[in-house]
Amino acid sequence: MFGDEAPEIADVLIVEARLAIKRSRFAEAQVAAAKAIRIREREFGKDHPSLTEAWFVQGQVASNDGRLEDADASFGRAIAIARGAYGDDTIVIAAILSEQASLTHARGQLARALELIERALEIRAHVEGGDHPDLAMDLLERGRLLSDQGKYAEDLSAIEKALAIAERSLGDAHATVSAMLQDLGTAYGKLGQPQRARVQLERAIAVATKSGDQLSIATATTGLAEFLHAGGAPRDALPLYTRALATYEALVGPDHPQLIATLTNIGIAETDMRDPKAAIPYLERAITIESKHTDEQSQQLVNPLTALGDAQAAARNQPAAKLAWQRALAIAVANNMAEDVRDLRAKLR
Repeated sequence: MFGDEAPEIADVLIVEARLAIKRSRFAEAQVAAAKAIRIREREFGKDHPSLTEAWFVQGQVASNDGRLEDADASFGRAIAIARGAYGDDTIVIAAILSEQASLTHARGQLARALELIERALEIRAHVEGGDHPDLAMDLLERGRLLSDQGKYAEDLSAIEKALAIAERSLGDAHATVSAMLQDLGTAYGKLGQPQRARVQLERAIAVATKSGDQLSIATATTGLAEFLHAGGAPRDALPLYTRALATYEALVGPDHPQLIATLTNIGIAETDMRDPKAAIPYLERAITIESKHTDEQSQQLVNPLTALGDAQAAARNQPAAKLAWQRALAIAVANNMAEDVRDLRAKLR
């Protein structure tokens, strides 16, 4: 029999942490990953190769839980151990680079994130070959980065390659395939092909529903809602946003950063439907969550603060609108967000 601190228990804890991440139980995952690290460090030393996996999982927990600084530190520790143990051109390194790319992307550092994902793709193509699901996921991240840089045709090409690999390797009832269909629909929308976009977004919901993955269903539903909203149909988008929000809340709780975008979208939709008083609580909630999990100067606050100012202005509360826009402007200036700075200054004239 093994004791609670036996080395073999760390293996079980890593599995428990991974399962908890999939179920969005991040507090449980954190406890399991931290204990696995403690056991392995005590038994094998702080630079033992087995610590790579443990730190990697701890980084995934922190990243999914919105703790970007903690995630960065954990992935940095994992890659330092892995390079010392395995060298620079292994799948272990590619996996960590992929996570670092996503984390860097979330911080808005697009050029650096693209460098990281390109390096991960280079390693995977050399070691794993052409049809591995991880290669598809890295291509998807590459497409998202290209899209955020305004390179929509290149984005579409990367997503089409990713989708083809995912369908061959995972089948047509997998949450990953749903995510890629959603990105494909978004890419078509940005290229001015709305009919193709809607087809892919509706396919994304169908595949997610077939998979049974609740998070994928919520994400795909949000994708269709955003498409409809952007197309001038906030009334059609609002019930989809609301349905997605309820699913997110059931999965991650009422104050998780994952709710921020949907809360903001609901607020904007309510304002667009000329009900700004209904919008304000959603936008204030989004701002509170982001401030709590990051800080009062997070660049992720610019969008909900701007939307709150718009709602207050529509509700004829100009002083409150001005305060929200001024706060958003200060953050946008501090983070060199030129387009937001220009728009907010125009609102404040």
